[in-house]
Amino acid sequence: MRSTPPVVIFDLDGTLIDSRPPLLASLNEVLWVHGLRALTETELVDCMGRGLAGLVARTLRLLDADLPVEPLLVLLRERYDVHCAASVRPFAGVDAALKRLDGTHRLALCTNKPRVPTDAVLHHLGWAHRFEVVAALGDVAVAKPHPALLQRVLDTMHIGPEQAVMVGDTRNDAGAAAAVGIRFFAVAWGYAQEPVHTLGAHAVLPNLAALRKWI
Repeated sequence: MRSTPPVVIFDLDGTLIDSRPPLLASLNEVLWVHGLRALTETELVDCMGRGLAGLVARTLRLLDADLPVEPLLVLLRERYDVHCAASVRPFAGVDAALKRLDGTHRLALCTNKPRVPTDAVLHHLGWAHRFEVVAALGDVAVAKPHPALLQRVLDTMHIGPEQAVMVGDTRNDAGAAAAVGIRFFAVAWGYAQEPVHTLGAHAVLPNLAALRKWI
């Protein structure tokens, strides 16, 4: 009989929470300051996936704006620290599923979101106590799909890859999980820029409660 993995490692944005409203508000403030047009929510999702630096770079390419990334990135971090928790919301069923899993599994978080907004969102949602380890961008210098952030979770929890599963929504999560040898489960919602069945997941979850079937 297959043993139950004691640790479930979650991505945050696009997996547990819909962070588009505060991120879009923050980004559009930055674009307005620099005389650029606002993005739509669809355009925002198309530009997401590699942390805030990647978001700014992709946005500038989308707008054909010949501006350096760094000044916009600095201002975006400032504005997002202000807005990050204001209108963020969990996806349907996530809060209840986390409560159930928290009683039977060790939980961890591995996110490309920087530390300050990550902590703000967790406190705002009342989730800070649910995760034994929270690894956020800045704890290591490189974002997923590089495996360093996910490996930090394993090292901190003193576990091997066979003792955990990863739940995420994009190729960044799938790539990091594959690099460290963790089984990956994709959610059917989120911010993937390709069909989720192409991510190489062990299974695609129609809702977070469905994870219990596999672990």
